[in-house]
Amino acid sequence: MVNNYLLIVVLLQIIVVIRGGFKMYSEPVNWYQALINCKTNNTELASISAGNYQNELEEFLKNNNGLGKIFWLSGTKEGNGKYYWAGTGSKMDYMKWAVGQPDDYKQAMNYNEGEHCVAIMDDGWTDLTCFEQYPYICQEQTC
Repeated sequence: MVNNYLLIVVLLQIIVVIRGGFKMYSEPVNWYQALINCKTNNTELASISAGNYQNELEEFLKNNNGLGKIFWLSGTKEGNGKYYWAGTGSKMDYMKWAVGQPDDYKQAMNYNEGEHCVAIMDDGWTDLTCFEQYPYICQEQTC
């Protein structure tokens, strides 16, 4: 007698919705894929334009096991060294860098790529290489 088994694999992705239209995705991806994933879901990779959004996200990280974790935001650095929000295309007017950031550490250490993409941690923002993989935060589109 031959037993036939059906194997079903389910990819579990935790999505947490935060006030203000923010959604956190637990799947680690690089910054470019996070940008695509948000667009695919009719959202944009998060842009923090004011301190109240920053405070909400910091509070969420503290209350939901986010301490010590890193999440992609849509911030990125142009060739002239200025940062802008890829999600909205607007210049970064509000910034909340963690102490010592942005440091472009990998570029300074003679790696082939610099740290041009922005992520949020529990103590502020950091610049990282865009190909590192982290969870990400999307938000409802503003237009």
